[in-house]
This record gives sequence, structure tokens and C-alpha cells, in this order.
Amino acid sequence: MALGSCRECGQQISTEALSCPHCGVPSPTESEEWIKLERQLDAIAPGGGRLALRIKQDIEAGRGQVHTIKGIRDQDRSLGLRAAKRMYEAVEQHLFDSEP
Repeated sequence: MALGSCRECGQQISTEALSCPHCGVPSPTESEEWIKLERQLDAIAPGGGRLALRIKQDIEAGRGQVHTIKGIRDQDRSLGLRAAKRMYEAVEQHLFDSEP
């Protein structure tokens, strides 16, 4: 189990925690920018934010756009091709903007 710091109270917690056991903030180890990205994906398609990590992992692993879009559409059958592509592009842009 990896540990990280809560973005709100700074206490050490599991990076897998859904909320901080100390202060209660949701997604405590995620950055504010990542939370905004998840909300952006939710606006593209309901529940889209939950696919953000899958897309990020595929991009970082060097899997192509077509592979990733097919994978997230297989995971969520209600997701249209255009929405899946917009979600992929949003995560890709976020990662590009986050590079040092």
C-alpha cells in the first residue's frame, strides 16, 4: 500500500483512500487539477471521470489512441465514439500541460 499526503490536511494516508479518514475530503491524494479533469470528463459523459485513470495509464504505457478508445468503450458500452475521443484528448492535454 502506497502512502501519500492528503491535499487538505497533509496527513499521511493510503493513495487508494476514497476520502481522508482525518478531514473527510474526497479523493485526498489527487491534485486539484486532476479533480477538475475528472469533472470535465463527467461533463462529456456521465461517469466519465471514473475512466480518467484508465486513459492516463494507457497513455503513459504508450498504448495508442485507438487502443485506448476501444478499451474505454468496451468498459462503458453507452459511451459514443466522439465522447470517448474527447475524453482521451482531455486527459492527453492534461498530461502534456503537467509535464515539467
